[in-house]
Amino acid sequence: MDRVIRPPIDSVTIVILAGGKSSRFGSNKALAPWGRQGSILENIVQVAKSACPRVALSVRSPGDYPSIKMTKFPDIVQGKGPLGGLYSAIQGVDTSWIMILACDMPLVQSGFIKYMLEIKTWAPVIVPAVKGRFEPLHAVYHRSLLPLVENLLKRDRLCMRALFDMVPVYAVKEQEMVRAAGSLVCLSNINTMVEFKRLAPSAVC
Repeated sequence: MDRVIRPPIDSVTIVILAGGKSSRFGSNKALAPWGRQGSILENIVQVAKSACPRVALSVRSPGDYPSIKMTKFPDIVQGKGPLGGLYSAIQGVDTSWIMILACDMPLVQSGFIKYMLEIKTWAPVIVPAVKGRFEPLHAVYHRSLLPLVENLLKRDRLCMRALFDMVPVYAVKEQEMVRAAGSLVCLSNINTMVEFKRLAPSAVC
């Protein structure tokens, strides 16, 4: 019997986390201008849609980003960071798998997203690992994790690594990323205006 969990693209929803406070950036970094798509968030939405037919936003409240017309999952539990976003996403989607993308990774690549969605594994988490550090906001999660996520939220253990310590994890190695994406730049994120100015000239739109 085939016992490998297979995440076909039609059983995946990509959820972009766009409910952060952007405190170090000084304004909502998701709305910072980025090439022809208009903003960083709009660029990521377009890349995600080119890789997967189902894309949604995780937001703080239902009225966020009124100009972006797509499915939105408001936070069920406020102020719980990415883990709270994952919780709301699992509750909201009707697919077996959820790929979480941060709204501050403007160089995400459709090809690498597709590569991750096609990985065959038993593990309920598929996550890139760079120099021994996981990238939980460019990762794929199985909805069976819901009870564990809920338990962590109740205990106020909000670090995504706490979830990884509880389950088998498929770590996407750096050499895999380079083969699929050409480099590791697709995982670059923006937290400050300095990082924004450094990455913006390299944007692929």
